[in-house]
Amino acid sequence: MKKLGMKEGEALEHSWLNRTIENAQRKVEGMHYDARKHLLEYDDVANDQRKVIYQLRDELMGTEDVKNRYNSIREKVIGELFEEYISPQMLEEDWDKGGLESVLKAEYGLYISLQKSIDDRRDVDEILGVVLQGLIDSHDAKEAVVGAETMRTFEKAVMLRALDHHWKEHLAVMDHLRQSVNLRGYAQKNPVQEFKRESFTMFTSLLGTINTEMVKALCSVSVDQKRESAESGINERQPTKTSAKQAQNITKSEPAQLPKKAKKIGRNDLCPCGSGKKYKHCHG
Repeated sequence: MKKLGMKEGEALEHSWLNRTIENAQRKVEGMHYDARKHLLEYDDVANDQRKVIYQLRDELMGTEDVKNRYNSIREKVIGELFEEYISPQMLEEDWDKGGLESVLKAEYGLYISLQKSIDDRRDVDEILGVVLQGLIDSHDAKEAVVGAETMRTFEKAVMLRALDHHWKEHLAVMDHLRQSVNLRGYAQKNPVQEFKRESFTMFTSLLGTINTEMVKALCSVSVDQKRESAESGINERQPTKTSAKQAQNITKSEPAQLPKKAKKIGRNDLCPCGSGKKYKHCHG
């Protein structure tokens, strides 16, 4: 426009320019129309996922004993993890025994050596059974320390927290996907089908992540440290009888001393400094 000599504030009137603006407006309005047209279909996808999550949550809220559910989830999670490092489809030389032991130690709190089981020529299912039995023994030991009722309450709380936390994150990601998927229409792709395909993949990953986080949290928790910290917190909040008695003795042995009133010195009295002069001629 500068090359044509157009000045600022001057009206732009040209058939080409008007046609270009109309086409741009038509495309933008068409994109928003498609988004509104498919809004109900997007909500149907989210609603189907919401029903699954709410059903899982209702099942957890409706029971006080979730041990059997946790045991089945733990067996599934550890089985999938085990296949990544040791699998019947892999040669024994390709097994990553050290990697599996490191993951079990770092993320699941299980200190175990698989070399003996491998040396005994056990098959893959037997080695997996050794790992699962180690996790079961560790969980039973923690339950013996805190009690069955406390452990059931803790299991339920951890599972609900993992479910709620990851579901909220999934909803935020779904909103971002809904806002961006409409642009794929310019690539000759159906936005609704793209949304359904990706949301299904994300939801499947969500369920796996929730189960994994549940097992990690319950396996890696340290019961002894929690008990010690709880006991130390109680001791700090409640003073002992000895300390209270000592404070009482200190109060009795050291009564509060009231400040003595200073005697007023007259102007013609001798100065208390010992100079022999009158107070008015010395320090008065």
